[in-house]
Amino acid sequence: MVVDDNEINRDLLRRRLSKVGFLIDEADGYTTAMERMALHTPDLILLDIMMPEINGVEMLKRLRKTYSQGELPIIMVTAKDESEGLGETLQEGANDYITKPVNFPVALARIKAQLMRKRAESALKEGEARLRDLFEHASDMIHVSDEQGHIVYANNAFCEVLGLASEDLEGASLEEWLHPAEVEGYREVMASLLTHEQSARFETRFVRRDGGILEVEGNMSCRLFDGNKTLRGIFRDITERKRVEMLKNEFVSIVSHELRTPLTSIMGSLGLMVGGVVGQLPEQAMSMLDIAYKNSQRLLRLINDILDIEKIESGKMDFYLKRHPLRELVEQAIEANRAYGETFGARILLEVPNDFAPEVLVDNDRLIQVLTNLLSNALKFSPKAGVVRVSMKPLQERVLIEVIDQGPGIPLAFQSRVFEKFAQAESANTRQKGGTGLGLSIARAIVERLHGEIGFRSEPGVGTTFFFSLPNQNLRSK
Repeated sequence: MVVDDNEINRDLLRRRLSKVGFLIDEADGYTTAMERMALHTPDLILLDIMMPEINGVEMLKRLRKTYSQGELPIIMVTAKDESEGLGETLQEGANDYITKPVNFPVALARIKAQLMRKRAESALKEGEARLRDLFEHASDMIHVSDEQGHIVYANNAFCEVLGLASEDLEGASLEEWLHPAEVEGYREVMASLLTHEQSARFETRFVRRDGGILEVEGNMSCRLFDGNKTLRGIFRDITERKRVEMLKNEFVSIVSHELRTPLTSIMGSLGLMVGGVVGQLPEQAMSMLDIAYKNSQRLLRLINDILDIEKIESGKMDFYLKRHPLRELVEQAIEANRAYGETFGARILLEVPNDFAPEVLVDNDRLIQVLTNLLSNALKFSPKAGVVRVSMKPLQERVLIEVIDQGPGIPLAFQSRVFEKFAQAESANTRQKGGTGLGLSIARAIVERLHGEIGFRSEPGVGTTFFFSLPNQNLRSK
């Protein structure tokens, strides 16, 4: 829209701008402009400063009460000898200005720049509106707080899950709804985030308005906004999931304990019969007893593994840490599994550099359990007359233990699930080898409790290397 009391000036701008594709509306003053704007709002106004009735500066002031600079760009048009008043127009919210006589290429460039800016701001506001709508209707609890922990934004789910009204959030802190036992931990997380400007994933508990306890998991991060640090959190209610997990764990624990005692007795009796205590039995009966005995052993291993997993996940597995020469423990594990390897026609070879005698701070039994799980896997999948190599070597301030086999390798599709509970690659060969699918999961949990790291490398058709590292106490004590 061109607003100018001079018809010649209006006509000139209309003709020039129409030629380059703009649709032009005209007004000879404030009253006419407002009447036309009541019908449709222009994308941009070229506003003359010197007009009778109401001048351009006053019209600018009135328009800015309704429209922001991004919503309605206004470019002031003034004669060069009237340019002293331009400072006031810019202060009142003019987007730009052009002078008379109009340099059309310059004027066109400024008009296009303001329209591009308007489109960009419009797209940004539309994106912000969509994002806000997404936050408001998300099922997760989302909130933003300032450096002092005061909540500056919370979505509908945050209020509904905690039973709060929007007015409850005014000037409030997230700590007000945390379980008292969680406040100190929350403060430590917040202090770390504010210091390092990073993100943290954790679980915590809220107290609802009705007194109910809400368990949540989520992520909080620290970001700069307008030069100030803000804390942003997204939480998900896991109360029901935790309840189901607790019931499942209790059920598994009770059933496993109740099964282990009679199963141990059954296995002992079968072992005695297989060993000939009841005298010579027919060959067919011995074959059936042998099958029953081996299956009872497998079932007992499964029960023991389930109980170990339950203890680890509930934090009830005791670790009796003691500094110990690592080689001795590795040799014990190798000797304990040598006979098992012979059943598969495989042997174990230990490789240790000369004069390398690291000591580790471990629970001996648990570390041997890890080595046994890795060795039994390697032996099961080794070819006849195959060799399983156990390597010990230094790795900076740690010691690296590798169990290397010559087996078929781990299928690529299964590699991401190797350490999951009850995970076993789908193949006839795997099913024939047996196993509980818990050994590697237990091994990882134990190694991590010993402040170690565990992983593997595998090439299908070539073999697999499972490895873990532990702090070398010899180097740490220096």
